[in-house]
Amino acid sequence: MRIQTASRVRGILNTFLLAGAFISLFMLTHHRRPVPAPPVTAAVPVVDDAPLPNESQQTMGRAKKFMLSRSQSENVTADVQRIAFMTIVRDQTSWGNGGSFARYINMITSFQYPKTHISLSFLVSDESEFEAMKNLARETFSSEPYRKVTIFLATFDGAPPRAERHWDKYQKTRRRLIARIRNYLLASALTDEDAVLWIDSDMVEIPPELLGKMVDSGKDIIVPLCQMNHLGDYDLNAWQGKRKVPTEDERKAIARGELFVPGPDGALNTGNLADRYPDEFVPLDSVGGTVLYVRADVHREGAVFPPYYIIGAEWDQMEGYDGIETEGLCYVARTLGYKCWAMPHETGGEVTSLQT
Repeated sequence: MRIQTASRVRGILNTFLLAGAFISLFMLTHHRRPVPAPPVTAAVPVVDDAPLPNESQQTMGRAKKFMLSRSQSENVTADVQRIAFMTIVRDQTSWGNGGSFARYINMITSFQYPKTHISLSFLVSDESEFEAMKNLARETFSSEPYRKVTIFLATFDGAPPRAERHWDKYQKTRRRLIARIRNYLLASALTDEDAVLWIDSDMVEIPPELLGKMVDSGKDIIVPLCQMNHLGDYDLNAWQGKRKVPTEDERKAIARGELFVPGPDGALNTGNLADRYPDEFVPLDSVGGTVLYVRADVHREGAVFPPYYIIGAEWDQMEGYDGIETEGLCYVARTLGYKCWAMPHETGGEVTSLQT
């Protein structure tokens, strides 16, 4: 009886050992098989206005800075020039009659140039427009592969009355302000780009291939022919030739703070050059800022926008009689060995009708 009981116990133990061996063998041969995850049926909550992973906002000096950026290694081609688009904006009306930031974005999105090599930079002086631009910038950055979008909010004193800003007596004040804003945006936004393309906010059409032609030319500073409502040359700050020089009495009047209105004395605007020069590029003495291409190193070396009349300035006199803002850019650039050029046969774009 004891022998039978012992045998029975040994049989039960052997059965357990054999079962354990099978279980171990199964685990050894199947432990690497992936276990499929159960299907996700719960909806992922969506957070409105959630910031993009590469979005930032900070205070920088007098300005608020909003930026969307990508990793610099994303889709970068070394032999393609990196371009910084720069535009200054006062408020919603700066986009022109019936215009908007959305229209501006649609215009530049049509450019035949790799967006992976384009940075967009803006300086706006109105907070409500700043917020509206931020929202559209997020949408644009999500759908178009621009390198980065930077928007600065900063206000500047010294703006003339809006309805009178084109009067002769306000031109120095107005253009001094524009020069200050351009220089602020340039110093704040330019990083590793190879060139800058200045575009007025009220532009409505620019040939998609124009930027590529400018880059391929290798030239330092370039403006195309810009028109308004198909009525001829619009940017009269781009010219070649002689300008008015004040008489001795006029110089004394300028020193006393009296008004002197600079202007042409036989100088030709870009629209007048096409019939005289068959060349694609024609030398200029001054440029405007409607559509303005500048190699970044030219700016970096000090060719910026003089916020005063640089021509005729003296130590004992605050400023001269000509060459403020874009009209002083070529003067400074020339002292550094650089040149300005027009593309009189290339229509750079169409601006809206003058704002009221």
